[in-house]
Amino acid sequence: MYKAYKARTDLSDAIFKIDSEKIIDALSKGAKINKSNTNKNTINYAIELLLSNPVEKFSTKFIEVIFDAGGNVCNSGTDKNTLEIVFNGMNDYIDGAKKNNNDKMAKKNILELLNLILSKGATTYNNDIIYDIINYRCGAELEIIIMLCEYKILPDVLQAKNFSLNCAVEIHDLELIKVLCEQKASPGISQDENNTLTRAVRTNNLEIVRIICENSGIPNNLQTYLNTLSLAAETNNPEIIYAIVLRGGKPNNFDDYYICHHNTFNAFHGAIYKCKDVEKFNRSIYLLMCSGITISHHAYRLLMRKPDTHYKRKLISCYHLLEQKNFQHDLNELRIELIKTMKELMEGPVPKRSIVEQIDIGIQRYIPIPCVEIIYEYQNPAPLVQFIDWSKY
Repeated sequence: MYKAYKARTDLSDAIFKIDSEKIIDALSKGAKINKSNTNKNTINYAIELLLSNPVEKFSTKFIEVIFDAGGNVCNSGTDKNTLEIVFNGMNDYIDGAKKNNNDKMAKKNILELLNLILSKGATTYNNDIIYDIINYRCGAELEIIIMLCEYKILPDVLQAKNFSLNCAVEIHDLELIKVLCEQKASPGISQDENNTLTRAVRTNNLEIVRIICENSGIPNNLQTYLNTLSLAAETNNPEIIYAIVLRGGKPNNFDDYYICHHNTFNAFHGAIYKCKDVEKFNRSIYLLMCSGITISHHAYRLLMRKPDTHYKRKLISCYHLLEQKNFQHDLNELRIELIKTMKELMEGPVPKRSIVEQIDIGIQRYIPIPCVEIIYEYQNPAPLVQFIDWSKY
């Protein structure tokens, strides 16, 4: 009885000291590994001690010794899940190492530890685990998530509640967004603050917007301050506006003097004072006109007070065209440009992923990679843009 007790305490002491040789010695004297799904699980106990020690004392060798002796990970849905223990402890571990400028070593240690326990079958039933990792901001999110995906622990794919992809967009992490989209993390399509494409537009990063569009993101078309096209108009970036219009973005034409910032035209008009590029401005207003934007009489009167810039005169011409006021001498040139822009939008490509998914569902089989590349080249068979015949204006 005493020998068993002594072996057990020797094992506990060896783990506490992170001493592989003493662990082997204790096991040879009859110490038993705890394999339960409780807080007494030996692997969990060893990991908690490892993460409470300085980075210089890090070694996975003694954990491998425990695995070799029959130790196992805990995959229960409780707070004693082995993966969750690592994730819950890694931030403090990395933050503690920063004080001595050892955070790079700490991140390397975490990745080594994760790779070991994942190779031993560690998993989690926490559907928000990818989101949690991104939200921790430990500095090694990309590497950790790539590793988790390799072990088939994937991001949430529910479009109505996609926190992981939204979080990656919020921190403008382009590489992380690409990884999540490759793992089929579908953009949130709800018509509220969780709409991923709206969040992408707010980054004012064209590549992020394009990635979300290509992965089936859809705009928020409600008549509110979250209207995606209104936010795109605020950027005064014609390529972002083009991407949103092409995805079926509709303007907020709600005309209310007291909440005018909701209106798409007013959002664009408020941003033109920062614009220094006439060509970019022209393309932006042509795209917005082709989206179905309206210009209120109140906005027109404000423009007419002092039409002293190219921008104001162009907007005034747009109002005259919409109101069928053909006395303006430059309306014919404007009409020609709008016809060209409308043609470009009607021939624009559909996002690659949505085409592939539709065909895949239709034929109910996996599409070979060479065929996918061909499909990607197809033009839009059913544009999301509503046609406006500017020749009749």
